[in-house]
Amino acid sequence: MRVRSALAAAAALALGLGVLAAAAPASATPAGGSTATAQIPKAAQVASVGVIQGTVHEVTKQQELIRAQAAGVSTRTLAQIDATATYSCWYWDTQVYYKNAFGSVILRFHVEPNWCTTGYWLASPVYTNTWANVNVPGWSYTHTGGWTKYGAGWNIYITHQNGHFCFVSYFGCVQNKYPWIEDEVGPGSRVDYMHYGT
Repeated sequence: MRVRSALAAAAALALGLGVLAAAAPASATPAGGSTATAQIPKAAQVASVGVIQGTVHEVTKQQELIRAQAAGVSTRTLAQIDATATYSCWYWDTQVYYKNAFGSVILRFHVEPNWCTTGYWLASPVYTNTWANVNVPGWSYTHTGGWTKYGAGWNIYITHQNGHFCFVSYFGCVQNKYPWIEDEVGPGSRVDYMHYGT
């Protein structure tokens, strides 16, 4: 009787383990790789990171009026620009980019401070444009916030902006990139620094 009970218990245990093994998903992870990487096509996998500090560009007052209006600058500030004779305006496109193993840029994060000066001081408008380029399917981008300091009436403007790239598989991100850029500019075409993280 004891032998029969022990055999029944062993059979039930073996059956239970077999059911658990069948319910567990099979791993698609290649040897030496991660599950996240296995779910991303090679053309969409980030292999390297680069930075472009860019060149400072001067724009005319009329060009700045158009750029500022497109960026949502207030009509009061637009009128101030139009009324001031001695304006020089500038912008600086700084970037963090990600390449795949084939050398193609697949993601690009831009931070572009825009500023005007009247001699030694910054003048309105002083603002930042932030955007991204996503060049392969599966990736998405969100601007996750940032901050600015100083600006009009000062001789310095600092902008710090953050982004998030997400490669989505099923219901969540299987690869994330969190670029940030901090730029500091001053009167005229003065550029003090670009700091960044990837």
